[in-house]
Amino acid sequence: MEKILEKAVQIAVNAHFGQKDKSGSPYILHPLRVMHAVDTTDAKITAILHDVVEDTPVTFDDLIEAGIPKHLVITLRLLTHTDNLSYEDYIMRLSENPLAVKVKLADLKDNMDLSRMKEVSEDNIELFQKYVSSYRYLKERLL
Repeated sequence: MEKILEKAVQIAVNAHFGQKDKSGSPYILHPLRVMHAVDTTDAKITAILHDVVEDTPVTFDDLIEAGIPKHLVITLRLLTHTDNLSYEDYIMRLSENPLAVKVKLADLKDNMDLSRMKEVSEDNIELFQKYVSSYRYLKERLL
């Protein structure tokens, strides 16, 4: 599985190349932080790839062709928020999968780090409140 993790990191680095986050930092730093926040190899692979399909041209089929195990691609499908699903329904859908919950909690925790923001705006505070609500809901699902 370590080779697959290396491949997943390579895919994420290539896919997110040139992207910047809201603070202007290289976007890849976010999936890397999420990856380092989880403990198992499956969780690390899922974490590094969690935004690849949502935010880049990479597809789920591309991930399967690259050798990412099918059970992880299924989890990545749950973690990919699509426009046809409300954020609340998206969180409820992924809450049924323990691996998706673990990765999403790490993702939310990183997203809630306001110290990375250049400035804290009303929009950031609204987003933060949405993340806190989702974090609490998912944390309860793990208990």
